[in-house]
Amino acid sequence: YPVGATYSVSGFCHPFVTKTKKRKSAKPFDQWKFWQGRGVSSCLAPSKEPQMVSLPTGIFAIRQTLKQEINTRLLPKSKNYMEIFLLGQRGKGLEKLYKKSGVLHLMAISGLHVGLILALLCFLFKNKFLRFFGGTFLLWCYVILAGCPVSALRSAIMAQVLLFSLSFDLPRSSLNSVCLAGCLILLANPFCVTDVGFMLSFVCVLFLASLPENFLHSAFSLCITSALIWIITAPILSHYFGSVSLTGILGNIFILPVFSVVFPLSVLLCFATLAFPFLPFCPTLLEAMLTSFETYVSVFAKLPAINIYQTDFLTAVASMIFFGILFYKLTENKAKSAILAIIFSTIIVILCSFFSSLLFAGEFSIDCGLINFA
Repeated sequence: YPVGATYSVSGFCHPFVTKTKKRKSAKPFDQWKFWQGRGVSSCLAPSKEPQMVSLPTGIFAIRQTLKQEINTRLLPKSKNYMEIFLLGQRGKGLEKLYKKSGVLHLMAISGLHVGLILALLCFLFKNKFLRFFGGTFLLWCYVILAGCPVSALRSAIMAQVLLFSLSFDLPRSSLNSVCLAGCLILLANPFCVTDVGFMLSFVCVLFLASLPENFLHSAFSLCITSALIWIITAPILSHYFGSVSLTGILGNIFILPVFSVVFPLSVLLCFATLAFPFLPFCPTLLEAMLTSFETYVSVFAKLPAINIYQTDFLTAVASMIFFGILFYKLTENKAKSAILAIIFSTIIVILCSFFSSLLFAGEFSIDCGLINFA
């Protein structure tokens, strides 16, 4: 069933249940919260085979055409990666490798991908006004082609604010941009707050926005930041996946810098291959680069896994770090920020201990076999 096509179907709609039986070593799953966060209100059980009324149109037709061109002109490994990087689809056979390496988030379009696209656009467009209008158009084209995931929408809104301030010489605040993006997304769909992608995305970006402006200017500070981000996201990841691997710290330190070069180059080579098919070296070069990167990632996947499980102590440490940095950014007073961090960390620990079912949708790695109809 092509995404974006119109179908004629008859059947019965029934709402999602709010509780399921708790399985061994798994969190209770709330179907209603999970699917509401994705804009799905009920489950359709068709009584007969759906019939296609019309083919995909608009952005869906463009996505379908781009996917066909990628499958026709690119080499096997390049096809897989470009469908992830450009169309936001799940990689075939890559999740296990990148999960073991602790960098599974690279295989889902997020703020990192949108930020790298923004940096590429700023490099290509030197004129301020051309950068604003051309960058705005291409940036949102990329986000829409990728399927508008929550993390990409948040980053695109922030990037839009940044482009506007750069073009018109206005003061800018990354913290305000994050809050604006969060408010707009939650106004559109309040249930996004129960989505793990929303939580991870905003926790990471709020933390980065709270750091001092000159803190990320050295390799040592980047390593420290990667370790701190791992700590503050560990409670969320361990809640959803049962545990989180320490390999993720090394992966973020050593793989992310390489990915920051590989990703924009692969996008440029992909479009060069599609636009100029008479250049035979482009698909070969793209395939060689992505193969080398995957080999590099596999080195970290072979490291022994040391798993950390969710505890109140881990939640308390992560909350102290997060709120300490955030409140120091807001108050610029160490004593006040420490007191506020302790208060809010205590509240978070209490909420996670006694009311976690109200905050989280539960385990989400499920196969429900649903079909979305336009």
